[in-house]
Amino acid sequence: MNLSFFGHRQDEDGKPVMVVPFIKDTDDWRKHDLVKATCRKCAEQLAGFLYRWAKSWPALSTIKTWDDKEQRFLGMDLSLLQEFIMASFSVRTPDNREWLLDRNIAALIWAECIADESPLPPASWAVESNRKTEAKV
Repeated sequence: MNLSFFGHRQDEDGKPVMVVPFIKDTDDWRKHDLVKATCRKCAEQLAGFLYRWAKSWPALSTIKTWDDKEQRFLGMDLSLLQEFIMASFSVRTPDNREWLLDRNIAALIWAECIADESPLPPASWAVESNRKTEAKV
């Protein structure tokens, strides 16, 4: 796969391109590292828009968006993440075909977004409080 394809390309409508793995590759254990790396790149693209809210064990971290109007973090579930990606990006397969984001692929991207080494910036009550204070100034 051509990794330069992960660059900051835009489609003809001006949407940034997000390359997702082939669905068939998700079932092939030999392509696990490739699928993980591709989903990691997707998570890196989302880092400009979304946040990771860490939770203590055994709960899993979650993904949040920032609402400028309400000045607070809003939670997401897998369906909302899927909708967000499809609305914000031109989703493509590595061979540059348009793709409606499959729930299975969205779940793999979610896993990269909530991982301990996630590229998403942190969200917390402290971050929310600081952002509200900065907005008032």
